[in-house]
Amino acid sequence: MANPLSAFSVLGNHSTIQTLVAAAGNGRFPHALLLEGPRGSGKKTLARYLAAALLCQGENPPCGVCNSCHKAAGDFHPDIVFYGLEESGARSFHIDQIRQLKLSAYVLPNESPYKVFILCGAQNMTVQAQNALLKLVEEPPATCVFLLLCENRQALLPTILSRVQTVQMEPLSSREIENALKERCPQVSPQAIAQAARGAQGWLGAALELLEAGEENIQAKSRQLLVMAARESEFTLAAALTPWEKDRESFLALLETMKEQIGRALTGREENLAEFSPLQLARMADIIEKTTCQAAQNGNLTLLTAVLCSRLKSAVGGG
Repeated sequence: MANPLSAFSVLGNHSTIQTLVAAAGNGRFPHALLLEGPRGSGKKTLARYLAAALLCQGENPPCGVCNSCHKAAGDFHPDIVFYGLEESGARSFHIDQIRQLKLSAYVLPNESPYKVFILCGAQNMTVQAQNALLKLVEEPPATCVFLLLCENRQALLPTILSRVQTVQMEPLSSREIENALKERCPQVSPQAIAQAARGAQGWLGAALELLEAGEENIQAKSRQLLVMAARESEFTLAAALTPWEKDRESFLALLETMKEQIGRALTGREENLAEFSPLQLARMADIIEKTTCQAAQNGNLTLLTAVLCSRLKSAVGGG
């Protein structure tokens, strides 16, 4: 049976995690823990993992197979409660949320020894919210554990910091990020993965965001180029394809995206290409398929992009 916790397996911070998981197993886990790191550094992933370890019903927590671990992995455990917004830039974590938290904190756990409260974006708490939280972490109920996720501890009051144990998220190497991306995103080109790993500054979440942004960008570029085949001159279309003349992997990814979008258009699921007739779309798909084969066989990219533009214009002009 696959371990459900693999869905949010933790990278980095190995010694800290071992210490905290051991503390969870022997009842010495800190009642208030601050996880500090930039956006995309894995704070929420680590918090979910630690919460699972605290509430695990099996041996070697988190065991990943007990009922509690399954609920924690699926984000429906009644004794793991999230507060705050997802690391937004606005200071929008208000005192009303802390008041709700306090009411919940004094209610016994549903089915576990503890209730775990995960406060996302703790740097966004107002001063009033922090002061209200302070009273709770000073004398917490014995059944409560608080995990505060924060981008910058300097945004918190010194009185809060004095009552929490802080864990600084550790950046990963580019190689570690690249390996993780290959496992999680096998459909993405190696070059795109390598670029995301280099640009993520040590944070896996940031790398995933870069990949997602790149995917959205190539989808938009693909649609734009296909529409240009109908509306613009061959010269303008060729100029728009210039960035792909020196990057074979990206060019192949672009061609694959074009084929997918044409396929959706043929079944009426791509409204942006509705101006093309089924015959035009079929011709374009055939041209792109042939270009893909030539590009994969190390054909000259400058020549291939020029020929692609000419053939696409001919396919559209053919009615």
